[in-house]
Amino acid sequence: MQPFERFYPRSILPPENFAGSAAAHPWTDMASARGYCWTVLTGSSDATGMILRPQQARDGSGTGVKDIPGKVVTVTDPGTDNRAHVIALLPEELDLAAGYRFARLRIEITGGTTVNMAAMLLACDARFGSAAEDKPADVLAPIY
Repeated sequence: MQPFERFYPRSILPPENFAGSAAAHPWTDMASARGYCWTVLTGSSDATGMILRPQQARDGSGTGVKDIPGKVVTVTDPGTDNRAHVIALLPEELDLAAGYRFARLRIEITGGTTVNMAAMLLACDARFGSAAEDKPADVLAPIY
C-alpha cells in the first residue's frame, strides 16, 4: 500500500504573510475519510495573538458556520518563530445530527508585521478507494 492511499492533502493555504489578518481553508466535505489533520506551520512571526479556529458548516458555501467544540486553539506563543500546530478531527466530532458535514480551519492573527505561515489539511484513511483519487486541484499528482 502506498502512503498516498492512506494520507493525502485535501486543502492548502499556501505560504504567505498573514500579519494582522485572517485566512481560512476552503470548506471540505468530511464524509470522504475516517479522520483529518490540520497542520499549521509558522516561520518568522512577531504576532501578538493567534487563534486557530476549526469550524463546521452544513454545506460547501458555509451555511450555519460555527466553531467545532473543543477544537479552538489560542496559541500561547504567537510571536515565536518556526512552530508547528496540529489539530486532529474525526468526522463524528461534527454536529452530524444538525446536518453539519463540512469543515475548515480559520486562522486569525492579531498584531505583527511578519507572520509567515502555511497550512494543510490531510485526509487519513479514505472511506472509498484511495485518498489520492479525491484530490483538490491545487495538489499536484503524487510521485510514487
